[in-house]
Amino acid sequence: MILQYINDDCFDYMKSMPQGSINVVLSDIPYGIDFNSKNVPDTDWDKFTDDDYEKFLKLFFEETYKVTDDNGILIIFCAPTKVEQILNVNDKWIFNPKYYYHYGRIKGRGSKHKLKSQREDIIVFSKKELNIDETNINNFYKERLQKDSPLCNVVDYIDGKRVPVYNMIGETMYVTQPSHVSVSEKLIHSCQKPITLIVDLLYRFTKKGQTILDPFMGSGATGIASFLCERNYIGIEIDKDMYKKANDWKDLIVDSKSKQSQILSQSLNIKKAFWKKS
Repeated sequence: MILQYINDDCFDYMKSMPQGSINVVLSDIPYGIDFNSKNVPDTDWDKFTDDDYEKFLKLFFEETYKVTDDNGILIIFCAPTKVEQILNVNDKWIFNPKYYYHYGRIKGRGSKHKLKSQREDIIVFSKKELNIDETNINNFYKERLQKDSPLCNVVDYIDGKRVPVYNMIGETMYVTQPSHVSVSEKLIHSCQKPITLIVDLLYRFTKKGQTILDPFMGSGATGIASFLCERNYIGIEIDKDMYKKANDWKDLIVDSKSKQSQILSQSLNIKKAFWKKS
């Protein structure tokens, strides 16, 4: 199984990759919303004019289309406010509205100055029409409902009370975010996605042994999820400091004796055991 991390500009590196060498691209691309965070002093990577973001998207769609095989799939995270622009720019990939999801975050950003943003969108594109057999997925979620421990808690917008969530059936996936106090999923990057969320996407749209490409690796969470799901992974990160942090986390998880690896593996045991039966 390949777990390869590369410190480079993703567009330069993708141009050097063999065409058709990737099965699935899964990436948390820049959102183009001028996001900034006190935890990440340098956030120039998300500053775009509308024209520049359109050029970025066109290049991204072109290069990912080239490196994927004939059955290639592209899965991206994006801001809800950018969905229309993304769909209008794309002229390569087939958009699959049937497989369109929302990631419901527990807390929003910028809540001191504006309304919270508690949703990020997940768009699935493909080279051919997709028809995913979701029988096993639905059976897994039914089984998950029988467990005592919820995936997370959300706030009821009417009365403000905490409501436990036991599944991810439907369009919205509620998953607890990584945090600075977490042992297994420390917040390395301000936009880091939860391992559980990425594992769900991998089980839905990829197969064991396939190769996943993440052109905007960030914390390397998709690499960790790929390793746990027994998928090959190539991640590209331009920032040297973030690249090092991602590598350090990878080394901890690959070491099965480390505390972080054991805790993270245990948290996914129910899901992994189910998929091995399927």
